[in-house]
Amino acid sequence: MSHVTHPPLEEPWATELTEWGLWPPLPDVEWPLYRHVSRVSLRGFQYLRNVGGCADAAALLRKSLNMRGRMPDGLEDVARALFGGTPGFREYDDGQWCLSLDAAALDALDNQKFVVFDLETTGGKPPEEQITEIGCVRLEDGEITAQFQSLVNPDKPIPPFVARLTGITNKMVRRAPRIEQVMPRFLDFIEGYILIAHDVFQDLRFIDQTLLTLYNGVLAQPVIDTLVLAKQQIDPEIGYSLRKVAEHLEIEAEGAHRALDDAIMTAQLFLRFQEDLREGEELLAGYRFEDDPSWRQRGNGLTGWWTV
Repeated sequence: MSHVTHPPLEEPWATELTEWGLWPPLPDVEWPLYRHVSRVSLRGFQYLRNVGGCADAAALLRKSLNMRGRMPDGLEDVARALFGGTPGFREYDDGQWCLSLDAAALDALDNQKFVVFDLETTGGKPPEEQITEIGCVRLEDGEITAQFQSLVNPDKPIPPFVARLTGITNKMVRRAPRIEQVMPRFLDFIEGYILIAHDVFQDLRFIDQTLLTLYNGVLAQPVIDTLVLAKQQIDPEIGYSLRKVAEHLEIEAEGAHRALDDAIMTAQLFLRFQEDLREGEELLAGYRFEDDPSWRQRGNGLTGWWTV
């Protein structure tokens, strides 16, 4: 994953484009990473992925450029100037900007190929806090077919209360590989699969921060949040934490907040939710696949998870 060489820009263009995050361009990296033109496109891609695949020009630019306050007129032209022709983005006739995802996402959807993952960390949010464990399982045709688990040396002390909660101590991670060694193995494991997690964006913050640091990229895969599915199907009085939902569904909770155990539990939740879906509900309801606009009829009755 090496950077390409670009001819130098003369001032003032170099300074202005660099400040806007539009220079230098970056090379493509195919699934499961999105790493292309600029920091602006990375933020835009990340935003579209997180809201289900599509948004209008105003929302896309607000997030991509960190704009606040009243939005000016002519945003459609600005969005076209920034994202028109950029791999990963496509403007549709209805004015929505959508991700143009790798065809592997459609293949994964067709073939019911998912990776359910979970992280343990030193605390609440990156970059101040770091990953201490990654656990995930491949789910194919309703069966767990493979597992991946690794402790991670966070290069910082684990707070005592976090160690008590997770059971992961400083001694356990002292000789563990660092994240730059573990992340390539994780990316290999998830390639060609759609991702699932419980409260997925908490974990994605750590994954994306790591990928930005290591590769100047973010995850390209669509993601499914079992927390959203739980809120669709379970009474709020029960609570929506992973263990409360598992207990309600009579799924055995193993391990003390360890990543692989939680990933297995989340996989069981997802399979259970599939049994109770209403007819006509769709998986990845916000996404449009450029290679096959008929993909919505190919979701095998799985659920939509965001409204866009």
